[in-house]
Amino acid sequence: MSAARRVNTAERTPAEVEAAEKFIADLIARGEAVEIDHTPADGADTQNDAVEKPLPSGATHEVVRRDGETVVKRRRYSAF
Repeated sequence: MSAARRVNTAERTPAEVEAAEKFIADLIARGEAVEIDHTPADGADTQNDAVEKPLPSGATHEVVRRDGETVVKRRRYSAF
């Protein structure tokens, strides 16, 4: 089961969408999340053939934007 936050504009009010986008922007600004490009090479299946790239130091989440939907996924936990 994936612990991902989804922002789907069709099912949310404008205020909810704005709050979710601000949350994501704040994660990125603090360095806790990075936008990852999961574009497959040579027409491969996006879901099955995407290669997970290592996250930069300090980042714990990845942001994936696909088909008008934004997903934030936790990839690792930070050790304080």
